[in-house]
Amino acid sequence: EALDTFMAQNASMIQAQHAASSFDVHRVLQAMDHEPRPPQGDAGLMRLPVVDMQGRPLASEAELRYSIF
Repeated sequence: EALDTFMAQNASMIQAQHAASSFDVHRVLQAMDHEPRPPQGDAGLMRLPVVDMQGRPLASEAELRYSIF
């Protein structure tokens, strides 16, 4: 709820700093229309930092994981 409140109160500032994205939905769907296959190269790999319960980084190596985001 805190994020929603912040965005509602600061909508004009957020919109000024982050322009709206535009893309062709049909072109994206056509590009995705293929048989399933594994990602190529490093596509989808993310280095995820390890943090404690307060969000402080721990002194360990960042974890390398696949992500769909």
